[in-house]
Amino acid sequence: MNLTKISSALLCATLMVVTALTAAQAEREQFDSRAISNVSYRAIEEARTEAEQMKAYEQGQSLEEYHLETITNGSDHKSGHKGSYHLYSGVSAYGDQVELEDGSLWFVLPAERKKLLEWVVGDPLAILKGDKNSNYRYRLHNERTNHKIEVELSAAPYLDSFYRLTIKDINKDQKYLLLSDGSKWTLPSNWFEQEVWMKWYIGDTIIIGTNDQFFYSMFRPDILINITCSATYTPSKCLN
Repeated sequence: MNLTKISSALLCATLMVVTALTAAQAEREQFDSRAISNVSYRAIEEARTEAEQMKAYEQGQSLEEYHLETITNGSDHKSGHKGSYHLYSGVSAYGDQVELEDGSLWFVLPAERKKLLEWVVGDPLAILKGDKNSNYRYRLHNERTNHKIEVELSAAPYLDSFYRLTIKDINKDQKYLLLSDGSKWTLPSNWFEQEVWMKWYIGDTIIIGTNDQFFYSMFRPDILINITCSATYTPSKCLN
């Protein structure tokens, strides 16, 4: 009789845990629900590289010299929008993912996970574009420790997060969008960036990152990362 009661209690406890985990998962935004093909994304990245090569040529530099200048001079946080400033909220039990203030999870390159031992909850972070030769599309810059780690988005923000931003309106003719906090953002006009944001729609979840590319960051200091659409990004600037 006692064993039966214990088994029933364990079963109830297990069901409660599973229910709680399912509910927690349901609270997250659906990540990558409108995927872009790898072929399209690769073509966009190649076009961006060609644009950089042209800019480096105009400045009398090799692409390597241009990237070195970007890394050396372009890492300052120039954005005027508070949404581009993020906070470190913790690390997963296995040390393979970090969580930001909005609940988003970022998978960390294994070789760089040891850096997380020096991170403290509340550390200020910036989300940067990934290095050119990396398979990881983004980096997290801890502005206290000055660590930069390569990451890939693995889970979207919580739906009820105070920090979650969505597209409230998008005008694809006049090339701007409005976010749910009332901020207005420019959309670049070159064809390869239009290939990205033409697939964006009202209601999509946006995370604001920092454009640390030296030349372009002067005109568009941020990047808008669309979580709903393959976590693709486009350079942008807040107008208000």
